[in-house]
Parts: sequence; C-alpha cells; structure tokens
Amino acid sequence: MLIPNLALLRSTIETYLARPDLHEVSDSLIGLAEDRIYYGSSNNSYPSPPLRLTCLEKINEIDENLTTLNSPYLDLPKDCLEIRTVGIYGPTISKIELVSLDQVLSQSGQTGMPRYGAIIGNRLRLAPTPDRAYPILFNYYRRLPTILDGGSNSLLEQCPGLYLYGALLEAQPFIMQDERLAVWASLYAGLATALMESDHRNRFGGRPFSSRIEGVAP
Repeated sequence: MLIPNLALLRSTIETYLARPDLHEVSDSLIGLAEDRIYYGSSNNSYPSPPLRLTCLEKINEIDENLTTLNSPYLDLPKDCLEIRTVGIYGPTISKIELVSLDQVLSQSGQTGMPRYGAIIGNRLRLAPTPDRAYPILFNYYRRLPTILDGGSNSLLEQCPGLYLYGALLEAQPFIMQDERLAVWASLYAGLATALMESDHRNRFGGRPFSSRIEGVAP
C-alpha cells in the first residue's frame, strides 16, 4: 500500500469509511491515530501497544543540554516520548539512574555530579544537585513531526498502514455499530506488533519480544 502524503491519506480514509459526513473530521482522526501510534491505547475493546522502533530513537546534541550550577532541573527534549538512557558525557559516559521522585528528593541537600534522576512532567529532577555545568546525553524515543503540518514523514512513507488503520479505528465514536472496527483494530495492532518484533530481531537477534499490550478483543 502506497500512501505517501496527507492528501492521499485523507482520501483513502474517506473511501474506506464511505461516510461523506466524516470528511471534515478526517484530520482529527489522523491526529488521534498519531497519538495511538506514539502512546498506544489501553482501551478494553481495542488495545494497542505504543510504537517503539529504532527509527524513532534519537541522541541529543550534547551542547543542547547542560546542567546549571545549583539547579536540580533539566528540560527534557521537546520531542521526547520515552527516555531509554541518560548520562553525563565525558571521556566515558557516566550513567544517570532513573529512579522515583522520593529517592531523588532524599538527596536534595547534596551537591556534586548527578547520579540519579526522576522525570517530572517535561523535566528531569537530578540528584545530587549539580555543582557545575554538566553536558547531559539523552538517548530517547522521539515523536516525529506531525504529518498534519508537513504533509508526510518517514513513518507514513515506510508504513502507511499504521496511519490508515489507526485513523479508521479512531472513527469509532462516529460509527459505533460498524462491524469493521474489530477488523481495523486487529490489523492495526498486528501491524504495530509485527514492526516491533522485526525491529527487535534486527537489534537483538533471536531474543523473545513482548509488547506491552497483547491481543485485541473483538
């Protein structure tokens, strides 16, 4: 299936739904599909795992993230979905262990090179509190620019089914009696899981893969 851009995705969604009255909400359905792609869904009827692929990984530019003297907080990258690892850059990487906020606050009176961190909203709370500027290395999963702004992105070009099936599934509130919803849910979840299984094999060889949400209820 080839759906290289937003315009064709819109028309394909409308064709599949055969509902002219949903033309004006197609962009909303696409936006909701993107949320499902990146964050998954624990909906009891139509669950799906969040998509985590190597192509969504990113390492920040070192000079973009510097700690500030006596400030325990550091902003996370704006496109961050989930931190994989974080550390202090140097001749070797000194890993910062992600722990609970209570564990970090228990060391709030100490200063020095940070060894622990807790994520609070879009910031990282460090402990000990930095005694100078340290370059922080983030390895994380990112959210790609939305196709609603740019018309396309690498994920749509490589796997348009995620967007199509996701948008069709997000039409559920408008077409609740449509028996095809279970089919679209199964197609979407199956595709997302297959992509992650393939990515996992490429990265780790034959080690077993387990998604966070398994199965789709009809």
